Parts: sequence; structure tokens; C-alpha cells
Amino acid sequence: MTMPTIKQTILNISLLICIATNVMAQQGTVSSGGVAVGAGGSATYSIGQVNYITVTSAGYRITQGLQQPFLVSNQLVATCSNNNPILYYGYSGDQTATVKVIPTGGTAPYTISITMNRPLNCNVINNSGDEVWSGIGGTTTNNTCPVSGPGLTPVSAGTVLTSGGYYSVNVTLMQDAIITATITDANGSIATCTTSIHAEDARCFAGNSGISKVTICHQTGNPNNPCVKICVDESAVAAHLAHGDFLGKCTPNCVAPVYNTGINSQLILTESGSQTNDILKVKAWPNPSGHEFTLLVEGSSAEKFVITVYDVLGRKVRRIEKSNGQLIRFGEELKAGIYLVEVIQGANRKAIKLVKQ
Repeated sequence: MTMPTIKQTILNISLLICIATNVMAQQGTVSSGGVAVGAGGSATYSIGQVNYITVTSAGYRITQGLQQPFLVSNQLVATCSNNNPILYYGYSGDQTATVKVIPTGGTAPYTISITMNRPLNCNVINNSGDEVWSGIGGTTTNNTCPVSGPGLTPVSAGTVLTSGGYYSVNVTLMQDAIITATITDANGSIATCTTSIHAEDARCFAGNSGISKVTICHQTGNPNNPCVKICVDESAVAAHLAHGDFLGKCTPNCVAPVYNTGINSQLILTESGSQTNDILKVKAWPNPSGHEFTLLVEGSSAEKFVITVYDVLGRKVRRIEKSNGQLIRFGEELKAGIYLVEVIQGANRKAIKLVKQ
């Protein structure tokens, strides 16, 4: 093997330094040997050879003097929220929510697409029984109800120019829905988030007149029949709510249900194309179970987990606090049915469904 001359070695090093400097000047933060250095910083490499230099946001990997394109997600995060997670269609004061999607990290500008896990309900009971989906700016498709029959699955898309900005849709719903947003940054990195909405058709119709009132669960004060469903004018709803009634259908225990909504999850698409969720990892087995469940929760911080178990009516039946990596066994006392387990660690949360047989 011919050894390079000192002059050739110096030229090779100078060339690589020049390439690395240009990359740092154009792309920002650079990692060398796995250690991050800031823009304008320096990287250490051996004589005549560069092991690698990696730009951590839409840059290049330089290996053995070769400059290769290299794209990696710069911790692009999608955050979904909605300002009214429980809707009662037919009561104008409580039938609409605004779903907001906020991108952070990654590289601006961002393209955001928002959709739902089902088609729009259209022409339910009568031709005015249409759900509403309206994107705030951008473009929206499949959100117009036909003259008759069901609707399509709506999609709204818009552009956000800066990290921390947002894109939103307004929705008026009569049935439960999960709304999912997909964010793509300028480098092609992808993150998603979801938010759930409980929605109920609370319209009451006065016989064949077509006059619509609002469904209320009325507290009677009678221990033998503590609550009944009644239909009231919209103008009377506030007075009924003030003395303990609640919107929508009555529950078996005549208590207003509590719904577990607004769950936000992040899904990051990495450079290899695999999907990961390193913020929270929740595993449960066996599921379904006829006896008890074993839960393993692992998170990205040292904070304790708060685990809350809800039954199908949204009532809290169990609360547990644990640390990272601890096995949690519970469920022997639960009746047969479907349960939602919400795991919260700091600002992060995840939910899974369990079935007790």
C-alpha cells in the first residue's frame, strides 16, 4: 500500500475541514464522533481520515472524505388539543370544538394535514342533521354533505411558517371521533398526534312536527326513579343545568359521565423510516384477561407515572402511582367489561384499552 505524502495528507485534511466548515455554516449544529458541536465549532478527527461528521438537521454525513446526503428528524413534535372535548349536537352552546395542531422542533415551514377516523354524519334523521368540518384557512376536502345519504371522511391541510405556530379546524359532531394530525417539516420528517372527542346527538323531536328540542337527564329527587330523560327548549337548558341536570342521555347511576378525552400522542418518523414513540412505552398482558393485568410502563424522564383506569362510562375506578420500569398488577377486582387506562408522566400521556372477560 502506498502511504500518502505529508503534502497529500495536509491537502486531504484541508479539503475535509473546508467541507465540514461549509456544512456547519449552512446547516448549523454538527456532531462528530457522536458529540454535538455548535455552528462554527470544530470537530476532531484523525490524520488523513475522517470517521464521520453528521449534521443533525438536514445535513450531510462525511465519511472517509465523501459527502453524502443525510436526513434526520430534529425532534419534530406534534401537539394536538381541542377546546371542547365533549359535544352535544343540537344544543348550539355546546356542539362545536376547535382542534388546534402545533408543530415544534424540526425545520420550518411545516405542512399539516388533519383528518378524522370516520366519515361525516350527514342527513341524520332529517336533512339538517349534518356534522360540520371547517378548516381555518388552507384547503379542505370531503366536508360538504350530499343532499341525501352519508358523507365522506374530511381532510384539511395548511402550512405553518414557524415552530410554535398552529393550524386548526372547527368541528360540530354528533358521534365520537378521533382526530389525527400529520405534520411534515421542510426536511420531510414526520410527526403525528391525536385528540379524541366524545359527541352525542342530543336532539329531541316533538312528534312529527320537526321541532327539535334538547335532551336533558333530569334529576327527579325520587329515590325510586332518581332521573328521567326529558326534552326542553334550548332557552331552558341553562336553568336545568343549574339545578343538577345534565345534557344528553341518563346514565345508570344518574350521575353525569366523565369522559377521558384529549389524549395526545406523538409519533416520530426517523431517518430509517421506522416509527417510534420513545416518549412513553406502555405494555399490558394478557389482554383480554379473565383475572388480572400486568402493566409495564417506561418513559423518557425520571418522573413518576400516574395511571388512571376508567370504565366504559368514563368513571374513574383505579389510580396508581409508580416509577419507571416497575411491573404493575391490577384488575382482579374489576368486573367484566372494557376499560381505558391513561398513563401520564409529566406533560406526556398515553392510553390503552383493556378487556376484562
